Amino acid sequence: MSPRVRDASGSAEASLADLLGLLVDEWSLLVIQRLLLGDRRYRDLHAHLPISHAVLTSRLRRLEESGVLIHEAHDYAVTPAGAGLWPVLLAMWDWERRWGADGASLPVPRHTECGAELRPNACCAHCGEPVVFGEVDVEWGDAGGWAVSLPGARRRPHARVSPSGSRVWFTPEVFAVVGNRWSLAVVIGALWGMRRFRDFHIGLAIPPAVLTDRLHLLTEAGILATTPSAARADWWDYRPTPRAQELALFFLLALGWAARWWPHTREVLTVTHRRCAAPLRLLLTCAACGATVTGASVRVDSTIIPLPHHSPAASASPTPGES
Repeated sequence: MSPRVRDASGSAEASLADLLGLLVDEWSLLVIQRLLLGDRRYRDLHAHLPISHAVLTSRLRRLEESGVLIHEAHDYAVTPAGAGLWPVLLAMWDWERRWGADGASLPVPRHTECGAELRPNACCAHCGEPVVFGEVDVEWGDAGGWAVSLPGARRRPHARVSPSGSRVWFTPEVFAVVGNRWSLAVVIGALWGMRRFRDFHIGLAIPPAVLTDRLHLLTEAGILATTPSAARADWWDYRPTPRAQELALFFLLALGWAARWWPHTREVLTVTHRRCAAPLRLLLTCAACGATVTGASVRVDSTIIPLPHHSPAASASPTPGES
């Protein structure tokens, strides 16, 4: 049985927005990160994260209801769906290390099979070819669309040091984009073909004043670049920069994760690899040795990120309310 996320109406058939909402909430991902790195008890999570008891309790409850973690006795552990988030976390981490102002301060992930610093490359599981930006087609079903499938607004954490005194591994510049629903909408729109102000306004249903602000901020941050429009001399086109193009891997992995564990989302959105015309399923490979990267082959600060079978509780597929 697949894990289930309940939407605002209480339906177990959650929208894509509900699922993506789990991935653009920085606190939720930090909790999952700590669980993947070995924390099991509430007190360990609270000691390692600069988080209040109220926020931690609410995130643990939400993640358990979502089927992403399971709570047994005094221990928390990721389910298979939760463990399946490690590629998303790795992609965010890699982007922050490459493009973030403080990226050099993040721990260096290493591939245990070759010992090299891990730079993940994406390839198609069907044809084995590298997945290149621009060779991926995204098509919405009748009930889909970015305007109805983007997560709501979230508050972002600000503290960087946990109660134990350790620095938390934040990815602040990633969340400057994905943590704001309108910034996320604009970047996704730009990645998949929107160029003019009118395109964003109509296609994403963004209020003009908000859109103007987001376009300005994303241009200043180097996520978008402006070029004179071929249509009119006083118009501008907004194009994704290499920084934005590399964020596409995060979006594709997030969509793949949703489709893997909540199959009904495949009816809302279809992602196809143009080179082989197959539904896209991504595999990550090591840029140094070419081998497929697994959760068990990623080492960070002498810690191996466990795959589902490494956790006794991870074999369960809980439904909301189980504990």
